[in-house]
Amino acid sequence: MSISSSLSNALSGLTAVSRSAELVSANLANVTNPDYARREIELSARDGGTLSGGVSVAGVNRVVDQALLTDRRHADADVANAQTRNSFFQRVETSVGIPTDANSLSTKINAFERDLIQATSQPASDAHLRAVVTAAGSVADHINAVSEDIQSLRMDADTSIATEVNALTTKLGQIRDLNFDIARRGLGGHSTAALEDHRAALLDDVSRIVPLREVHGDNGQISLFTTGGTQLLSGQVSDITFNASGLIVPQMTQDNGLLGGLEINGTPVDAATVFAGGSLAGHFEVRDELAVTAQRQIDAVARDLIGRFESTAVDATRAPGDPGFFTDGGAALNIADETGLAARVKVNAGLDPSQGGDLWRLRDGLGAAVQGAPGDSSRLTAMVDALQALNPTQSGGFTTSARSLTGLNADFLSELGRQKLDTGSEVLFATTQQNGFRSAELENGVDTDQEMQKLLLIEQAYSANARVIQTVGEMIDALLRI
Repeated sequence: MSISSSLSNALSGLTAVSRSAELVSANLANVTNPDYARREIELSARDGGTLSGGVSVAGVNRVVDQALLTDRRHADADVANAQTRNSFFQRVETSVGIPTDANSLSTKINAFERDLIQATSQPASDAHLRAVVTAAGSVADHINAVSEDIQSLRMDADTSIATEVNALTTKLGQIRDLNFDIARRGLGGHSTAALEDHRAALLDDVSRIVPLREVHGDNGQISLFTTGGTQLLSGQVSDITFNASGLIVPQMTQDNGLLGGLEINGTPVDAATVFAGGSLAGHFEVRDELAVTAQRQIDAVARDLIGRFESTAVDATRAPGDPGFFTDGGAALNIADETGLAARVKVNAGLDPSQGGDLWRLRDGLGAAVQGAPGDSSRLTAMVDALQALNPTQSGGFTTSARSLTGLNADFLSELGRQKLDTGSEVLFATTQQNGFRSAELENGVDTDQEMQKLLLIEQAYSANARVIQTVGEMIDALLRI
């Protein structure tokens, strides 16, 4: 081997050692950075031409297990989706209130029943009659509030959909720009690892919104599809649009065209199918399915409440078509217009002195022309019987089993609790998977002990190459002295 070849080999070794030291430094500096992928240098032997012998830096590789990364991102989407649905059931259950809660619907129904029973013992007492009307109003107000909360949750979901669609299109645009930058820098012979880290962080964000299928192309570029195969990015970003609503009421659904849907490149799509999993699909499910079902169930509770007191057995003084103790916005129950009934249920104004009504009508009948005997408790007793009666449930998706009003509310709350537990189990399962995948990813991450061992080897390689250069210098000096 000639002196020039030896010097060239040693210099190439120093270059490789210097680059290796830079990578170890970068790895150690980013040991706590979750968006950083460990770097490894790729070396190759120089062979042929004037640079025969020695070593060259072929490139810098990001250490990533793509299959593991894909699994973890799918777990991220599953967690986001399950958490979105679980949060809905938690909030509705809180709105209704558990039976032990002093302000729950169950407690208020029980208070109404208790005050009604007490009034039967002293039907001439205005204080007892007023307590019944007040307790009845509290029940109606709570049912109104539950309905309002459910629609508020639909509105929140609609707003979240708009926010996430905007975030999705923005981040897809950023990934497209990084695709171009990565291709350009790669073709120019520059490292693209930092750009790929940035792109990976954006992909993590997008995958929580929509589960992704990543397809790698030439020059480090990627294309993105949903798991169902809908294209999101391939050179250009697909046009994803959604029209948010300014107000949502129970009668508004996507099926009847009163709520906005999702479009991709101008074509309407079913978000629950196209974007199955992820927070975006979860928000659509809350707005269009879960909240609609919850509204239907609380409407059934309101229907049951109104219907129990419209029987002639409770009050034969009412004219046909007149409302009873509880009303549908002041009118009698209309079962053909049950949607949103929970928001309209009210105590009959004829019983409320604050609205010009008379307390004695609670005892003597809404249609009575004059007051009857103060000690007559027959209608009050009939109301107690009506409240406690086991009636078949006619709507809300419940079974047609006979229930009291308390029993129907308990079934409604039980269904909310069951679904909260089910979605909570989904959150736990998905989170466990997510943590497992993240732990496996960390095994491929920066190991400080391993990096320090590399540094020792780099130091040895540096010393060896420096010694070769020193020896070559001494040989050249010796030749010059001859």
